[in-house]
Amino acid sequence: MAYKNGRLRRKPSDREYKQLLLISSEGSVIEPSYFKYFKRKSKKYTIETPSKRYRSAPRQVLERVEDHFKEYNRKKGDAVYLVLDRDQWNEGDLNDVLRKCREKGYLLVVSNPCFEYWLLLHFEETSKLKSLNNCGKCKTRLRKHLPNYRKRLVMRNLERSIVDAISRAEQQDQPLCDDWPKTRGTTVYRLVKVIVDSCE
Repeated sequence: MAYKNGRLRRKPSDREYKQLLLISSEGSVIEPSYFKYFKRKSKKYTIETPSKRYRSAPRQVLERVEDHFKEYNRKKGDAVYLVLDRDQWNEGDLNDVLRKCREKGYLLVVSNPCFEYWLLLHFEETSKLKSLNNCGKCKTRLRKHLPNYRKRLVMRNLERSIVDAISRAEQQDQPLCDDWPKTRGTTVYRLVKVIVDSCE
């Protein structure tokens, strides 16, 4: 027990500690906006989304995690996810980051071609998205559902279909890939499932 402002307060115990869910993404606006939506909803995790504009290469996304843990010690049960796009990076870049993630116990989720493909799954079945083989096409298609989509994201347009997006991405990810989708697809659903489960 401790006193604060003349009142007796209980010191926080280990049982009251919410595990950290650290999400480092390639994008500095859209991805953090998406995951910040869950901040107040998760009962299990404190969700942090460190981002830095113009530092989006896979190794820089990884370095952001390392910088975070220079200031804060990683505790047992804390989880770390890197969120990357496939479109502009070669396999060498991704393989290098994947290897380092496995060494450190981090998890890598990738969208092919980009994160907007994951957002599209909130609105459409994968069978309707076969022609979307680059990020430009994904963004153009997404604006049919989100006319004001540029560099901001309004989650009320997506929140009712999060479970549908998970289901569609999971069905497409069969058999389960152990690195990243080689054609159209996304493993972001694996991270979102963890978050949604923590909100129940």
